[in-house]
Amino acid sequence: YLETLGQTHSGWIFGAIAEIVDNSKDAKATKLEISVETHYSEIDGKRIPMLSLNDDGHGMSHDELVVMLSLGNKKFHTDDRERIGKYGVGFKNLELPIVSYRRIGSAMQLDTNVQSDMTAKYHLDIMEKYSPFDAFFIGEKLAIFGANGQGTQVYIWNLEKSGSNFSLEWHKSNDGDTNGDDIIIRSRRTRQRFGQLGQEVPLDYSLRAYLEVIFLDPRMKMSIQGSVVKSRLVAKSLAKTQIMDGSVLGKPVQLILGHCQQEWERLNSGIFLYWHGRLIEAYKRVGGMVQNPEKIRGVIGVANVTDVMRVRDRDLVHNTKQAFQECPAYAELEEWLGDKLDSYCNAYSARPKQLAANNAPGCPTTSATSTVSVSSQRSEDDSNANSEAPHVVVFNIPKVSK
Repeated sequence: YLETLGQTHSGWIFGAIAEIVDNSKDAKATKLEISVETHYSEIDGKRIPMLSLNDDGHGMSHDELVVMLSLGNKKFHTDDRERIGKYGVGFKNLELPIVSYRRIGSAMQLDTNVQSDMTAKYHLDIMEKYSPFDAFFIGEKLAIFGANGQGTQVYIWNLEKSGSNFSLEWHKSNDGDTNGDDIIIRSRRTRQRFGQLGQEVPLDYSLRAYLEVIFLDPRMKMSIQGSVVKSRLVAKSLAKTQIMDGSVLGKPVQLILGHCQQEWERLNSGIFLYWHGRLIEAYKRVGGMVQNPEKIRGVIGVANVTDVMRVRDRDLVHNTKQAFQECPAYAELEEWLGDKLDSYCNAYSARPKQLAANNAPGCPTTSATSTVSVSSQRSEDDSNANSEAPHVVVFNIPKVSK
């Protein structure tokens, strides 16, 4: 079961990291720090790298943590449009050691209100035996929360290797160039997409580039290797934009299309599809982008399809949150997006490079905006490793009522 669960994001490791980023956002965190740090492991007899993700969200209580790790729990409230996560995946026929502490002033003590002292120490012994962590390490990390802090810390070790090297690279710039502070997929492989021309798609292999556009309305300050990630609102970075309003299966949808010189130079084009404000698909090819990508290169679109990709109480998104389900709603959406793209390209037949000739390199700022309202009512339908798996430890300090 664990091997099967681990295959969920085996195709793209950033998908797994995005799940933890989603959890931080759902926990109302105001900041999230992501880094790779090294610690000495007595088991390995050397220093090993660990991927750490630390936030200041509301954390989880002991009971909430048990529920998250258990199989078959109910969904969260379905009407919360801000929430990305739906339910914990949980583990089948598996008991994970959990050690709960309580804070007394600036000191941390084993919480005997939720587990006996004997049980807590037994679980702690297991953690010390089979992980790089000991009581000193745990105490050091708990101190990060401070006397009145709250949040979650996640540590992942036994990172995947490709040959003699780790699948991830991590860099910390020493010359003040924050763009050099990044976590990168070593292969720098571009993900497969229909009509793909270029091989330079940074968000496929650069965590910094991916997190810059992961949220439609970024409210959480994120940093990688100690440097702040500057969020980039894709729609506001385009030139010659056009806003198109319409409906798919009777539900409203808005598409913003425009040109980006940088993407033109990289031979890229496509639609960025967001769900609950989170990027699900990037560079989605529709219409002429599939049939004749060379002529439409540099055209970028942005759409929030939360309502469209929901039928009754079902969200039509894969559990990886990297693709939507193939269903009538998605087929209608693709057709609608393709029609609007072709309409846009007919209105702006000049090449993106020519349109943006007077702009500086990179995605130019918006220079013109127009609005087109389109009605396309349709009835709603019932839609239908090369190494051991990485290991994870989670530290939580829940918000305490005063």
